Amino acid sequence: MGANLIVLEEAAYHEEYVIKTIVMPMMSVSGTALFGISTLNKSPSNIYTKMVTSGLFNNYAVTLICDDCLKTGIREACKHYDWKIPKWFARGGNPLKCLFPTDDESNMRENNGIVDLGDNHCFSARLVDDFIAKPRRTLHENIRYVFTMVDPSAGSEVEGGLSDFAIISVCERDTILVGMEQMKVNNYSDYQGILERHIKKIRKIPHLENCVNILDVESGTGFEAGRLQDEARKCGDITCIDDFTRKPGSKTNHSMKAECVEWTKSILQNGKLSIHRDLVTHNTKPLEMLTNFADQLKNFEKFVVASKSNTVPNKYVYSGKGSNKNKKDDLSFTFLRGVRLVNLFFTNSSYRKYH
Repeated sequence: MGANLIVLEEAAYHEEYVIKTIVMPMMSVSGTALFGISTLNKSPSNIYTKMVTSGLFNNYAVTLICDDCLKTGIREACKHYDWKIPKWFARGGNPLKCLFPTDDESNMRENNGIVDLGDNHCFSARLVDDFIAKPRRTLHENIRYVFTMVDPSAGSEVEGGLSDFAIISVCERDTILVGMEQMKVNNYSDYQGILERHIKKIRKIPHLENCVNILDVESGTGFEAGRLQDEARKCGDITCIDDFTRKPGSKTNHSMKAECVEWTKSILQNGKLSIHRDLVTHNTKPLEMLTNFADQLKNFEKFVVASKSNTVPNKYVYSGKGSNKNKKDDLSFTFLRGVRLVNLFFTNSSYRKYH
């Protein structure tokens, strides 16, 4: 059996056995051409993804975001490829586009033609190294707000022990890292009082003496966030972020993690991140801690959990723990949360009640 032309519509979503048992045998006949059109399936094991990346076929990709805007993270604001939109396409684009989160893979794939088939790491190792090596900053004017983020450590087991207790403090202006704590702990008594001492030491930095600390403690299954909030309130001028109605602390979910990654990626790319000359820490090995921090940023990834069905989309997980969940990401993700909060606190309506 042979053919002059084989056409596959939505080629990435045909069952693999159809490609292997029907299409491939016909391709062995001389003079047969294959024409496939589809949005890509992110999974590297998808047969169409393998065909596109094999180098055996001529590929033509249609996207609505130019390379420059994609690299700089502008994405949704890009208008440089609007000329590609055909006249028969709905004015203003897909009328259901508003139902997609702007950073959602389905939105980027279906509405903009973007599928990332490259490295899973979220941040450039070179940009992370530049951030860590950049000359240390000092403050030259009074700062009103310092955002103090805490991961109280749920005690989850990873290679080398339990996850770490972490504190990150970031200035509202220019995203300057002014404080960092990393501790191996087993229970509350191991880190009791460290948050209070951290905040008091922050307020000894020139131009931060009268600052207000916006405290964001990641909430777990218990009430650890409340205990840390009570400890911080001893310092005065503390505003606590609470996302729940019946317990203290802030919650994390997939969309929030995606925002954390996008904001940090953007700030790293524009070079605005820096570290204060008098970085506050009670860690006895601060250089080792900073090395761990840089490594965690470099290891932070976006994993694809491939769907087992063509009718169910793939899932995506943001984590620095690795595919085997044997690494630590307490410092890096606490920092990512801080970058996001600094950039959304004054503009996002959900935080207006804290101003």
